[in-house]
Amino acid sequence: RVEAVAVSPDGEHAALASTAGGKGVVSILSLRTRQLVAKLEGELLGGATGWLETVAFSPNGMHLAMGSTKGTGIVEMVGGSASSWKRGPAMPGAKEWVCSAAWTTDGANLLLGLESGTAMLVVASTGAVAHTWAELHKKRKISCVAVSADGEHVATGSWDKTVSVLSLRTYERTCSSLRTTY
Repeated sequence: RVEAVAVSPDGEHAALASTAGGKGVVSILSLRTRQLVAKLEGELLGGATGWLETVAFSPNGMHLAMGSTKGTGIVEMVGGSASSWKRGPAMPGAKEWVCSAAWTTDGANLLLGLESGTAMLVVASTGAVAHTWAELHKKRKISCVAVSADGEHVATGSWDKTVSVLSLRTYERTCSSLRTTY
């Protein structure tokens, strides 16, 4: 079953994150030819073992982040070809269940939404944690994250029925938690 999908910034490829038999697989498809161009699995996924929950292309399309029940992994495109990928930097700062991921607009950082209700900003090149918003959502799964187009703010949405808007400059909440009405 497909758990997540992402389209490359140039619109040429789609990454489909799926899980079969408890093992994650990312399929890279050409949107032009509708053919499979790469299948990423096993050690190549780095820390993203287990059930895959999210997948996100970097703004330049050269990196792909995956989040799973057991952590995060990044892969890098080799030679500008979507058919060739290598394992990226280890993500030691994100060892828990990663439910959602989004790249900052400059591609330098990765915003992660965790099952624990914590959001984490990770330096993509090293895996170091730049900032953690602990228990942002009362220990409820952060199911979605987004970065504003100007790169100034991030938003997180949770199973606790709230949305939080945070500044990437000050790391403070810029808007009180917004509650959904459903």
